[in-house]
Amino acid sequence: MCILMPDYIWMATGYKTGLNEKVLQPLKGHNVILFPDKTEYGAWADKTAMLAAKSFKISCSCLLESYDLDEGPTWWTCFLNMREAPTVLTNP
Repeated sequence: MCILMPDYIWMATGYKTGLNEKVLQPLKGHNVILFPDKTEYGAWADKTAMLAAKSFKISCSCLLESYDLDEGPTWWTCFLNMREAPTVLTNP
């Protein structure tokens, strides 16, 4: 991801429950965009709302939800498209 979008700093939480206030505390005050795995958008969007209520500058991308990754484009294509159309990174 750093190669495709070098203006961003990429961090993995390691697992779904790894996304929490303690882990993200060092990023408070910075703009954060979450990229949840396919089918996890709802759970991460809920966490995003909770963190935003605690003054985090955070949004949750629905990018992977918009692709049928079993039959459609590969993850590589998804991220190449993301570079071309950054407005799809977050919900309107």
